[in-house]
Amino acid sequence: MKFNVKSVIILILATVCVGICVVDLVYASLGSDSLTVFEEGLAHLLNAPIGVGTMTYNIVAIVLCILFARKHIGWATIANALLVGVSVSLTEPLLLPFVTMSDSLLFRCLIFALGLFFCALGCALLIYGGAGMNTLDALCTTVSDKTGLAFKYVRIIADAILMLAGYLMGGKVSVGSLVCILTVGPLISWMADLLKKTLK
Repeated sequence: MKFNVKSVIILILATVCVGICVVDLVYASLGSDSLTVFEEGLAHLLNAPIGVGTMTYNIVAIVLCILFARKHIGWATIANALLVGVSVSLTEPLLLPFVTMSDSLLFRCLIFALGLFFCALGCALLIYGGAGMNTLDALCTTVSDKTGLAFKYVRIIADAILMLAGYLMGGKVSVGSLVCILTVGPLISWMADLLKKTLK
């Protein structure tokens, strides 16, 4: 897997994008993405803080990737998982004046849409960078490679499964959560293709 200045810059940009995404989705209060719902549900099942749910998911996902999707992970996979929390902590105070400007539904929808955009862009940057995807995209890409089913559809199915499992374990689902299921996968696929074509 590549380790050079370009891949490091891409990792930083991707991690910042995910941090912005998390802050936007939290303050939009319209529903979380599938991973957040799953981790929240897992934490509820374990009767533990959300951080424990996140850590448990990451450990299991990394093990699954090592077993089944090794060619799609790398140093950036681990680095991104470790740095996302830092990114959220750094971006939240910077974005707080903006994301709390209004409590209107229209404004919250705008913030939510921006969150989806940055979520997809962050994932697409890791795919483009070639130094390791995030664990979920690595597993989805492996399934796509083996079945011939387009990545965007595999990601929609994976998001739906995670969302349902998280909900059954006690995670909170809202209208925005369903929007995430239907849009994140196609957006990642489109952005990754666009990056490969325009930034060769």
